[in-house]
Parts: sequence; structure tokens; C-alpha cells
Amino acid sequence: MSKDSCEYSTGEKWFFNTVAPNDNVFTGDGYWTPTSAKAIYTGGQADGYKKEFIYHRGTEHPGKRTNWCIYQFRLNPDVYVANAIGNTVEYKISSIVACMVFRKEAVVQSNRRKRKREKELMSF
Repeated sequence: MSKDSCEYSTGEKWFFNTVAPNDNVFTGDGYWTPTSAKAIYTGGQADGYKKEFIYHRGTEHPGKRTNWCIYQFRLNPDVYVANAIGNTVEYKISSIVACMVFRKEAVVQSNRRKRKREKELMSF
């Protein structure tokens, strides 16, 4: 992923949005495959959905699995309906996907360093 196509970055995570979730996305030297999907509930029904993708190097299944991961988040169009505005906005709401790209080991190492620093500060 190039830095120019990224809308926001924390250094270890990159965030962007796209339209319409896509499975099995192929790139020049590999592909993304979905590994899990779940509904996100805050009440009685699903407010949205989260899907995880893992990057594989190579052009055919099975490629070499990497530590690169994308989380896709999207709203449930049945919950967030734009009745008063019309179908165009409803379509846009249901097709926008927020994405977070990161390397799993980088995030784990960062969290370990953070906990270690917190323990060091608490020991004074």
C-alpha cells in the first residue's frame, strides 16, 4: 500500500475507505482472502459488520500467508436507512466500507512495548 493512497496513518495502522466490500482481491504479487466475518451488535440487531482479510504472496492458492491484515467495517443498511432522503443516499451508506490495514506482529510488539513502559513508570 502506498502512503499516497492512505487517508490516515498512525505509523503501524493505515486507514482508508472504499465502496462495496470485495472478496478475494488480487494485486500484482498476491491476493487478499477473507478469514472471518462477524456482525457487530450494540442492541437487538446488527449495527454493522466486520470482515478480516489476510494477504497471501503468490498468484495461485495456496500462496504464502503473510502477517498483513485488513479489517473491513460497514454499516447494516437495514438499520441505517435514509428513508427521507431517498435511495441514492441509502445506497451510498450501505456501500461505504472503512478499512484498517496493519501487520499483526507489529501491533502485538507495539502493545508489548507499551505495557513494558507502563510497568516501568509504575515501578517509580
